[in-house]
Amino acid sequence: PAQLDFIKRSLSIGYGFKKIKEAAYFDRIWSFVLEGGIVFKELLKPQSITTIQTDDLGSRLSSQLDSINQNRWNFEGLLVLESRFVLLRRLALFSKLEAGGYLSNIYLDNEVFVRGGIHSVRGFNDGSLRAHQYVYQNLELHFALDLNSSVYLFSDNAWLEHFLNDLNPWYLGFGMGLKFDMPQGVFSFAYAYGLHESQNFNWTQAKVHFGYINYF
Repeated sequence: PAQLDFIKRSLSIGYGFKKIKEAAYFDRIWSFVLEGGIVFKELLKPQSITTIQTDDLGSRLSSQLDSINQNRWNFEGLLVLESRFVLLRRLALFSKLEAGGYLSNIYLDNEVFVRGGIHSVRGFNDGSLRAHQYVYQNLELHFALDLNSSVYLFSDNAWLEHFLNDLNPWYLGFGMGLKFDMPQGVFSFAYAYGLHESQNFNWTQAKVHFGYINYF
């Protein structure tokens, strides 16, 4: 089965450095996050499967799960790099690269990275991109309205690998957006188109993304 219940215990270590304020697009600043972990995963035996009597199927599936559980060690990692460059007084370039992945002896449909939406790959619904391994890059060209507000053009490129689905791995999002500083946070708006192999370009299929980050 593609989905199974499991018990997951992990030991992770990470290091990050961040010198980016959400709205301040006209400073030369950068950040990175690096995380990695060892995961101990034990698959649980669903009674609805192991009790199947037909052709001794339940017993055979139970033996397969026991065999998989003999190798319970898995690995997962995440890398995030962000940078911002001031090109001209009112023009700045923002770039982000994020990569993540699982290395496992068995891949499940209910153990995936979930991406898509205003904080990752725009032009696709939040949570609509599911993958066991992925890389995506954001590029944004900002024009300043004031010190902490801007309009921008963007391009999001993503490669996704889902080992249980034969899906096109390449995704592209592009469009324009607006970010402006508010007294308690940052409001974001993006008008985006998403493309992949099975979805041709259509002017009527744009996505509108909203976001708000509150400062405490």
